[in-house]
Amino acid sequence: MLTSLRNKSVIVTGGTKGIGKGIAGVFIKLGARVCVIGRSEHDGAAAAAALRGDGGIATFCRGDVTKQPDMEDAVATVAAAFGGVDILCANAGIFPPTTLEEMSESAWDDVFVRRASGK
Repeated sequence: MLTSLRNKSVIVTGGTKGIGKGIAGVFIKLGARVCVIGRSEHDGAAAAAALRGDGGIATFCRGDVTKQPDMEDAVATVAAAFGGVDILCANAGIFPPTTLEEMSESAWDDVFVRRASGK
């Protein structure tokens, strides 16, 4: 049996555009309260406004997932606003504008090593 997401508190990292914004939209349609996290104030404000325009409860927290203090602040903000955090959708990622064949070792590390380990 599926559990209802109505009134659940959700954080979507990388939720200001692309796949993350789409995921946030699905959570909104299912009745969840959503906080999108991203690095851009402009994109974040626009994403939250669009989600609210769909009739949902949404907010934006500026933050970089590679910075622990940013994430601690975001969780504290969501917990205070929504009464806790029920779901974390860890969607954030980077996408270098290159093919795998042409990707430098440094770019590979940025995508798969440094981001995953928080280094």
